[in-house]
Amino acid sequence: MDIRNQRSWMYNRLAQGRKTLTDEFINGVNIFIETAKQLPSFISDGMFRCPCSKHKNQVHLRPDDIIVDLYRRGFMPQYWYWTSHGEYEPHFHSACGPSTSSQAQAYEGMTSSGSSFASPSQDPLYSQQISALQAELEQVRKAQTDWQVQIQAQIQMQMQVQQAQHNQLLDEMRKMKDQLSEKEVATGDDASTDSE
Repeated sequence: MDIRNQRSWMYNRLAQGRKTLTDEFINGVNIFIETAKQLPSFISDGMFRCPCSKHKNQVHLRPDDIIVDLYRRGFMPQYWYWTSHGEYEPHFHSACGPSTSSQAQAYEGMTSSGSSFASPSQDPLYSQQISALQAELEQVRKAQTDWQVQIQAQIQMQMQVQQAQHNQLLDEMRKMKDQLSEKEVATGDDASTDSE
């Protein structure tokens, strides 16, 4: 069966009245989420790429947020094969004639071993992965910049607190010095009054 027939539910989101989600879509989203939860990246950090029509696999979210996004916006166009969620798009199509499993294995062996038969620049999966990695790198850079700004703000605030404490100590020392000076003057005045 063709993948588009198997996953027609992905683009059949709203019921006739366009107000409610189809049961088929809800069940399909649940299957998608369970499939994506098997990814090593999800197991390590509890997030995976959101394939909604807005995020287009460029943003990592938690499963509950992805479900809401998919219910609200639907899947990104033409995402029949869940390549960003652990699936591989087959390279042999029925239009090219039937392929045997040995042919498919041989082709996979050629492409995965870095053979000159397969050029990464011609592979749409490769391009999609590069785009996803570039987006992820951009997110890391942004997070790093945000982190640096926060650290700088904390350092500046800490310096201001220390400066305020330093100034407060200086003021207290001046007051104590003034009080001591007043006592010395008062003691000197008492001594001169006694001698008279």
